[in-house]
Amino acid sequence: MGAKKCNLDDFRGKVGLWLDAQHIRKISLIGKNRLSVLFMDNITDEFELQGCGADDIESFLMEMKKKSIIVEK
Repeated sequence: MGAKKCNLDDFRGKVGLWLDAQHIRKISLIGKNRLSVLFMDNITDEFELQGCGADDIESFLMEMKKKSIIVEK
């Protein structure tokens, strides 16, 4: 199964309730626009972000770091 394709706002809507360090262990940026999300229950989900630029993704990742989520690039 491949990555789910969505824009950044859709991604926030799909996982918004879990965007904190109690639910997400790590977010990894793969390439320019793919996020791999490792949840605390060791389930990994991938999302291919469309319609946003590198600055948007960088801003989102910085926001996640502020929430104490490990971010890998």
